[in-house]
Amino acid sequence: EVTSSQGAERLAAFYAKTVSNENFFEFSGLVWWILVVGGMILTGMLGGLVSNECIASSTFLAFFDGIAKALFHSQENVMIVFKLAVATHVLEASWAIKVAREDGCSNTWCVWFIQTLILGYPSLSLL
Repeated sequence: EVTSSQGAERLAAFYAKTVSNENFFEFSGLVWWILVVGGMILTGMLGGLVSNECIASSTFLAFFDGIAKALFHSQENVMIVFKLAVATHVLEASWAIKVAREDGCSNTWCVWFIQTLILGYPSLSLL
């Protein structure tokens, strides 16, 4: 007689033989692309990648500049946050290569790297 846990293990072993991860890839949701890419661009701009005159001349940028300065107290601190976010995405993307290769995503590890480099955790969590 087979217990339910033994049956589950047999079923998992059977399907593991028939499923291949070599082409596995999943796009992160559109909302993550909008929020993360938009947030990274906005943080970089407010951190100093564009001039203060440009920020002051745009109502949109000036609004978010006020929020950023209230949260981080200076443009230099906003730039530190931006650089840390970029570094974090690089580390997450490097980790995505390791995980993708270990999971057998031999044809898609590069796409996982690129998506995770851009989005960070929302991509890595799908892997």
